[in-house]
Amino acid sequence: MASLTHKKKHVKKRVNEFIIKIEAENQEYAEIIAPKGSSRFEVKLIKNNEIINAKLRGALAKGPLKQRIEKKDIVLLHPDISTTDNDKYYIIHKYSNDDIKRLQKMGELQQFNMDTDKVIVIYEDDVLQKKIDDIKIDDNFIDNI
Repeated sequence: MASLTHKKKHVKKRVNEFIIKIEAENQEYAEIIAPKGSSRFEVKLIKNNEIINAKLRGALAKGPLKQRIEKKDIVLLHPDISTTDNDKYYIIHKYSNDDIKRLQKMGELQQFNMDTDKVIVIYEDDVLQKKIDDIKIDDNFIDNI
């Protein structure tokens, strides 16, 4: 009779899995800002640019599904259901560059802008969906330059 300790464990790897957020579970898209150590990261929520701390899910931190999470990566966050605090989140999925493009085409990442160094100038007659900053340019402003 063979011992149970010598049997090989079979782990199914999730290859090319594409996940979108579920609104009913309060999942959010976020961008990694900086690692904080011990599988914790500082992340910026894409919908409102709020900066929070999130912990990496155990399966992504260890084992065969381990993924390298770096600055500027886009991830999916899931709130901690064990507490009533809305401030605790877990990173449950990391998106590849192809997945990010796919999410943008689907309209899931509407607020996300790949070029963060752009300056947006809005004139009086321009209409945008969401104004970030209003810059009023008048004669006094131009004279001061």
